[in-house]
Amino acid sequence: MAVAIAHYWQQELNISPNVHYRIREAINGPRLIVLHVVVNPRYAAKIMAMSEALSMAAGLDKEQTIRIARGRAGALSVEIPKPGGIGENGIPTGLWYNVSITALPRRVGLQATVGLDTEHRPTLVDFSDPLTPHALIAGCTGSGKTNCQRLVVHDLASQNTPNDVQFLLIDTKKRGIGWRPFERLPHLLHSIITDDLTALKALGWAVAEIDRRAKSGQTRPRVFVGIDEAQALLEQRDFIKPIGDLAGVGREFGIHLLAALQDPTKDNLGDMTIKRNLTIRLVGKTDSPDAAKVAAGIGGTGAERLMGAGDFLLVQPDGARRLTTALITQKDVARLPRAESVRYLDLDEYEDIDHVVEQASVRRADPLEPDQVLVALATGRGITWLARELGIGSTKAQRIREYADDMRKAGINRGYTTIPLTPHGQNRAKIGVE
Repeated sequence: MAVAIAHYWQQELNISPNVHYRIREAINGPRLIVLHVVVNPRYAAKIMAMSEALSMAAGLDKEQTIRIARGRAGALSVEIPKPGGIGENGIPTGLWYNVSITALPRRVGLQATVGLDTEHRPTLVDFSDPLTPHALIAGCTGSGKTNCQRLVVHDLASQNTPNDVQFLLIDTKKRGIGWRPFERLPHLLHSIITDDLTALKALGWAVAEIDRRAKSGQTRPRVFVGIDEAQALLEQRDFIKPIGDLAGVGREFGIHLLAALQDPTKDNLGDMTIKRNLTIRLVGKTDSPDAAKVAAGIGGTGAERLMGAGDFLLVQPDGARRLTTALITQKDVARLPRAESVRYLDLDEYEDIDHVVEQASVRRADPLEPDQVLVALATGRGITWLARELGIGSTKAQRIREYADDMRKAGINRGYTTIPLTPHGQNRAKIGVE
């Protein structure tokens, strides 16, 4: 295929290898062969626009498309689909191979290792990062969506005790079939929820838990509310407000949302609070460019041209990366601890969801204002100074200080640093990349 690509470039652009471009590296990935190509920048835009033509020149089927994107260190990344597939027994055929969970490094805490990117590097999602507290997993049938959501839950459960991380797992459309491997997981707060009424009560409990934590200052254990086939709930008006509350303020109090949808549309993804706060997007193959845009939150990702069976895009605030998710097997699940009995929450008092949400909204701590968090981030000053300078109480000043510290740590992890400047009467900061 590399020969066919080189021939086409020479034919169409009159450029030759080792003169106008060179292949710096070739990587044999689970689903792709990836060429990292250093090219004269004057040809880059034309090459990036050749995706469909190159796919035809390479003799690929219509379901397979070469993807060309910006790579690292000024190179182009040419992603060539490998021939193959997944057989009925789950064993790869052709040149495909699976990524095993055991081949990936494990992380302690809220970092889940989900697969390998196109440079064969482990790919992480970090729920402790204040910029990425909640996740949406989307993809059509056969994309690997169910495997992906199980993978996230498996990772979090395997590296945290029930005192650190707990789960509410909901699936009312398929009666919990996606979550069934975890039905005896000791991290479960409640048995797997399979009907609308119990789901509404459980979401009411989660909203009330935010309120309880706001009053007590508690943020642990972390609670992950996993909703499979989430469109079945988001298409009902009663569910929009509680799910929106979890997405909007849950992160601050240690409550995270993990939603999976098969066919995302603008209408079945809830309101803007939900859309805006699902800042981690794990997107498998979609049915159309429109569905790809909704699922990824941005256009032009090409998710409709992914190959399925674990071929995913990880979209976060710092950009999009292509990866192959690891395959979770029954043996992997069997290694998790098992509870002797199933736990149940007392949900009777949460049946009137409107009342629960209204009461929680009245008593909940005031939301954090972006300009106040910016002052704390930029100055690095303590709680007493912030309370006096911003004219707020010490409890809110403490919340702002803790949130700003989390943002600073997240910035450092992403290569950013803040350098406080404190001229007379001013609070400013330089923000740069290390």
